[in-house]
Amino acid sequence: MFALPLVLMLVVASVPVSGEWPSFRHDPANSGATTGPLPMNNTPLWMNESGERVTSTAAVADGMVFFVTDAENLYARNATTGVAIWKKSLGSGKPGTSDLMSSPTFYKGILYIGSVAGLLHAIDAKTGNTSWTFNATGEIKSSPMIVGEKVIFGTIGAGGANCGLTALDLTGKLVWRSPIGSYIWVSPASDGGRVFVGSCDRTIRAFNVSDGREAWNYDTGNFITASAAVFGDLVVVGNHGGQVTALDSRTGSFRWEFDVPGASKVETSPAVQGDAVLVGDGSGVLYNISLGTGEEVWNVSVGKNIISSPVIAGDRFVVCDSDGEVEVRFLSNGALNWSYPTNQPVISSPAVSDGRIYIGSTNGVFYCFGAVTQVDGDGDGDGGGDGNGNNMVHWALAMIAVVALLGTLTMISTRLVRKK
Repeated sequence: MFALPLVLMLVVASVPVSGEWPSFRHDPANSGATTGPLPMNNTPLWMNESGERVTSTAAVADGMVFFVTDAENLYARNATTGVAIWKKSLGSGKPGTSDLMSSPTFYKGILYIGSVAGLLHAIDAKTGNTSWTFNATGEIKSSPMIVGEKVIFGTIGAGGANCGLTALDLTGKLVWRSPIGSYIWVSPASDGGRVFVGSCDRTIRAFNVSDGREAWNYDTGNFITASAAVFGDLVVVGNHGGQVTALDSRTGSFRWEFDVPGASKVETSPAVQGDAVLVGDGSGVLYNISLGTGEEVWNVSVGKNIISSPVIAGDRFVVCDSDGEVEVRFLSNGALNWSYPTNQPVISSPAVSDGRIYIGSTNGVFYCFGAVTQVDGDGDGDGGGDGNGNNMVHWALAMIAVVALLGTLTMISTRLVRKK
């Protein structure tokens, strides 16, 4: 009688769930990595040709993809078909300005996104209705990060005023503020207990998630406009002086530093998987650096200035550049797998979900590369699951596996009885 629940748990646990990309760099650690596959060719599955520049990263969750444009619009589309679900204006309405530079973050059915007007918006992902807004009194170009049931983001104010890190609870109430006195352009990273964020005063800092108190700080030698990534006990961050620095996440002590040749600025957030750390520089060169040693493994020239942060998915990765190329390359040596020309600079970073790449360009087009590989699990046509991140197909497969295993166990049991 005890074998059935155990077998059921083991089988269900072994069935993969649908991949999602809920935030700027996929997860609170800002890993920029996923175990899911990448498309095998450069054929777009669908395109959204709004004519509006896309400069921030999409979020993919619950069968939908969410992205913003420089026309201050937030779009929700079916992740498989590209069919429009809703569109919401979040801008100030001022001609020639864009209020939205932050990437949306999805958590428990709500989208969180900041604006240059200083507002943090919480929006119902299914309907596009506003749940609440919070006035941070400083520009929000940082993408929100959710950790410990807190919404954490950086702010920018004129002359260093209102610059710092802010944490809200999920209802929009202020939990804590930590002033820094320098611009925060980047998105926070977290190991669960602490938050790590770099700023324009050259310094990366660690704060306690619980109360916002500063735990340590480290001067990297040049200003920081790229988000850090956390992996194990290391925090990795690049700066405008061409240094990629790894620090002990617990103490802030120095581990290693990689100097980009020619001191070309690093504006990309690292993608980290296993021992690989991928960063791009201002001359269009992408580097694979060993996480363990800080030494170069290989480098490859991909075109002009790389601002878009790379994404690792299994044995390949995606990288985009200011030439407008979307490239998929092999992680082992950087060799090209395939590429696609958008013909205008790509500044936003890719999102990867269910074997598809979602990326926007400054040419006014949002692209989805990949194939229709995911079967609709709940009959609503969205290619997804039941609205809670589950896919009924996976449960069906699990049940089939359970039945097969139970049949095998029954046969074995019968044979043992006969032998007795």
